[in-house]
Amino acid sequence: MGEARWRRQHDPNYGKAPKTASEEQQRSELTPKHGIVISPPVEVDIENNHLHLASTALDPFELRFALLFWDKLVWPQNRIIDIENGPDADFLISAGVMQRPDFTPANFSGELATVYAQVQLDAFRAFEDLQPGYWSLAQGEHTFNLLSQEADKHRGVLVTLHRAVPIPTGDVPLAEILEFKERRSAELLRFRDEIENLYLNVANAADQTMALRRAIERIDSACTDLIKVQREWKLKSLAASMNFSVNGREFFTATGALIGAFCGEPISLTSVANSLAGAILTNVTFSVGTAILRNKDNPYRYAALAHKELMVVGD
Repeated sequence: MGEARWRRQHDPNYGKAPKTASEEQQRSELTPKHGIVISPPVEVDIENNHLHLASTALDPFELRFALLFWDKLVWPQNRIIDIENGPDADFLISAGVMQRPDFTPANFSGELATVYAQVQLDAFRAFEDLQPGYWSLAQGEHTFNLLSQEADKHRGVLVTLHRAVPIPTGDVPLAEILEFKERRSAELLRFRDEIENLYLNVANAADQTMALRRAIERIDSACTDLIKVQREWKLKSLAASMNFSVNGREFFTATGALIGAFCGEPISLTSVANSLAGAILTNVTFSVGTAILRNKDNPYRYAALAHKELMVVGD
């Protein structure tokens, strides 16, 4: 049974906003927060005065994406295009994570596309001015899709790098994500350092297109490998206390196959696997020397832990 499902059944506080001691809250408030300006899925073309609001609700996956990686979420509102909060936004506002400040333009030009774009951009600039280097503007197909604009003016490349990280589905309870971030704050800080360093490398590269591609590939590969090892490690129906060393690497059996504990790659040793078929026991756990998972300094451990602790569907 996955950890999320187990906690739903046994933890009376599951699904509730995490309670933090007032002293910890005060200390936390002194630490600069990473923030992101978000939006429901909307396509904005200022040149042609085109505004297409696909939904008045925040995209569930985009919202959880933002919540998993950023501390503060800002969804700006205005009195010209009024959109109600919805239950997810209400919960995050009550938890002190989301704000909905008013950024109604002083002068209304009559062009709704211009108004919507100005609201989002003004909100980003206002919060970035307060905390330089800590804010990003979410842009993309399922959020604020501003056509014919340079995304990196608003730290869009940094958001793109975060999008290379595979994350849990859009039905994970928001309270569970908040609790996860509280438990895994140290891993989140290491992850942030890694991604921001990659972002700076891209920003300073002579060929930014190639640098961005390579950074995305690096993030995707590192996270995928780590998540794969983590999943194999927790499989059940394993042979009791059976570890193997093949060419200096340790492997363990899982459903008749041998899995590389360090590289996560299937190894074809059919004869050995078949000889162990009678020794497979159900619901037996054993220690596997997975150095990748146990290395707490691995900056991508945050992604693997998110999959381990936040998966709901398919547990």
